[in-house]
Amino acid sequence: MDLPFIDAHLHLSRDTAQEKLVYSKPGAADSWFWASPDKIGRYLDWFGMSHVVFLNVMDTTRMTRARLAKSGSTPSRDEIDAVRRDMQTRVSRFNDWGCEIHRQDRRLVPCVYIDPVLFGEGAIPELERSVRAGAKGVKMHPDLSGFRPDERQLWPLFERMQELDIPVVFDTGASRHSPEDLGRPALFADLLEAFPRLTVVLAHLASAYWDERIDLAERFPNVVFDTAGGFNNPMYMARGGPRALPETDAVRLIRKIGPHRVMFGSDGPAADPFWQAHQLARLPMERAELELVLAGTARRVYRLA
Repeated sequence: MDLPFIDAHLHLSRDTAQEKLVYSKPGAADSWFWASPDKIGRYLDWFGMSHVVFLNVMDTTRMTRARLAKSGSTPSRDEIDAVRRDMQTRVSRFNDWGCEIHRQDRRLVPCVYIDPVLFGEGAIPELERSVRAGAKGVKMHPDLSGFRPDERQLWPLFERMQELDIPVVFDTGASRHSPEDLGRPALFADLLEAFPRLTVVLAHLASAYWDERIDLAERFPNVVFDTAGGFNNPMYMARGGPRALPETDAVRLIRKIGPHRVMFGSDGPAADPFWQAHQLARLPMERAELELVLAGTARRVYRLA
């Protein structure tokens, strides 16, 4: 079946060397790596994709701790502040790079990374600066950054996103980064209620706590989901492991939420995009439903021509 495709959850590296460092595949030849601007065309051509939405993300908390640990002694406040400023600069440059890539190739659609813990009061200026540079969305990661999405001090940031009419994508579900699962779907209820005009994308639909996502979908029309990580079946363990939803229940879940609020995402190259695309395309759904999940919803959320 010839179907339209947009991957709404992808991670790009600057080049193959960076991709090999971040998404290691021991023993793999350079030709196996494809998630950089000079190679991503192969991925788009394979599926006939019109666009990919790439999400910037950086584990600044871990990187900051590693930098400070190198001194071998308790860091001073000045040292902590210096490392923090350096991390802010690195994130800003990464965001600038993403927007520049989009200017060079409109098929590559950037969601910039906003870490509210790292940037503090500078989070809103970084958001505004990135939107002026061409950002089409925002990526946030509660577990990596160490925040709960229902923290009231974040409300001004979300209010500005709502004013700018820009969607925000959150990593959600069980996390190896935090024992608390700060991206647990139930924690988003207050945010969704407080900002009804903010489009909130909760990534990893089938991952752990998928039942909480159904509850949010029923209560809040401004929440959208992506399928990054896939669904469990005997040949493929989805993100979330044994707690993820089985593929046999995928159609029921998508129809319960509404195909117009679900979009294909792969989490590639961290996860296998080829299997996930095939998994969705073969689901026993009407063509109109598949077209929404595989491309239509993403096209609407990110205003893609």
